[in-house]
Amino acid sequence: MIPLVITAMFFVWSITEYQSMLRIVALGGLLTIVGVTIYTHRSKGKPSSNVLVAMAWVVMVIAAVVRFGHSPWFSSLFSNQ
Repeated sequence: MIPLVITAMFFVWSITEYQSMLRIVALGGLLTIVGVTIYTHRSKGKPSSNVLVAMAWVVMVIAAVVRFGHSPWFSSLFSNQ
């Protein structure tokens, strides 16, 4: 549950920070998490909740890469200059 809250806050922050493309990505990830949450509650399965937590962290890492990919410090880590 805590990764879900953190992920939701992160997406709200990324929506306020950036323009249309990242908004679409953030809303898509948030809607996916909400959909899996509803599915988990309906199926009432323990494996589904573990998948949900793992997916929340994966989405958050992807969002972090997209978010910090625009900063010079982050992009300098991956360039060989």
